[in-house]
Amino acid sequence: MKKFFAVPLFTISGVLFFVSCMKNDTPRCTDNSLTQDRHVIDSFLSVTPSLSYVDFNSTFNVYMGTETLGSGSTPAADSQIVFKRETRLLNGTLIDSGTASVTQAGWPLKLSDFNPTSADYAIFTQLKKGGSMKVIVPSSLNGLGCQPGNGRYGAVPANSQLVNTITLVDVKSNQ
Repeated sequence: MKKFFAVPLFTISGVLFFVSCMKNDTPRCTDNSLTQDRHVIDSFLSVTPSLSYVDFNSTFNVYMGTETLGSGSTPAADSQIVFKRETRLLNGTLIDSGTASVTQAGWPLKLSDFNPTSADYAIFTQLKKGGSMKVIVPSSLNGLGCQPGNGRYGAVPANSQLVNTITLVDVKSNQ
């Protein structure tokens, strides 16, 4: 009778030991909600007076503000455009920058290449040549969430809000 109870007892003890070793004590990352991101960004903006012109845009759920309007012409739908985008973390760390003047297919970039309901389209229609805009993208919308990423110049920690400076470098009319 003792052997009958000993085998199941050792089996149960072994399973419990194995399961306890599999337990992962590493904290799980949870994606920020837009509300959490807004709290972080609002706090950042409250201590960064140089960005007092940046406000939440409920149409696109990002923070936007015109840094400089620029001069010259505002792009029309068929205008060729060249723009520069610089992306930083809230702490100022540069993670990416670049200039765009052509589509992926190699054609000159036009305003009409952007979706008319997108934030990018809205940005370019508000700027003139040489103008720039700040756009702060919440982590809940930037495609990374809990997944850390890599920018051209550095790592992007999980749940990072991204500060983009977008400059309309050139506008050429197709008329």
